[in-house]
Amino acid sequence: MWITPRRRNQIRHRAAELTSLVGSNGQLSDILSATERLADVSIDMKEGDLPAGCLGVVKRVEDAVLITISNKCATRYFTVVHEVGHILLDHNHIDSMLIDYESSTSLLATSFLNTDEQNILMEIEEREAEIFSNDFFKFLPSAGLSHVSRQWIVSVS
Repeated sequence: MWITPRRRNQIRHRAAELTSLVGSNGQLSDILSATERLADVSIDMKEGDLPAGCLGVVKRVEDAVLITISNKCATRYFTVVHEVGHILLDHNHIDSMLIDYESSTSLLATSFLNTDEQNILMEIEEREAEIFSNDFFKFLPSAGLSHVSRQWIVSVS
């Protein structure tokens, strides 16, 4: 999927904005607090059973956001930042996830209609969230967060 240079710069700017607010501690709680300030929402996070292949889900209800991370997720820190990317980039597909995913056997199959446009939108938004999380971690050394392992960074071209 092609992301325009203008959109790429917007993503980079949002990642830099978040990094600058996180400070030197870099804990998940700091990332969530900074995201709450930037997006003007209240965020709760929990672990849960998610379908295979789904590491995280964002669910919006009015001015509140719930981030659920799979209890089988080995890349929790990176996955939380990815989900934060969906929030800060105002992605629309997360608003359609108003199902009870805890009892769903196939989150992705029941959350999205199988139209080409929605599949393309979802692919673009997933790619943008990956770019956001990669940029966030690239900016960490300049924010004094050198204790975070570079193993979290995944190349997205």
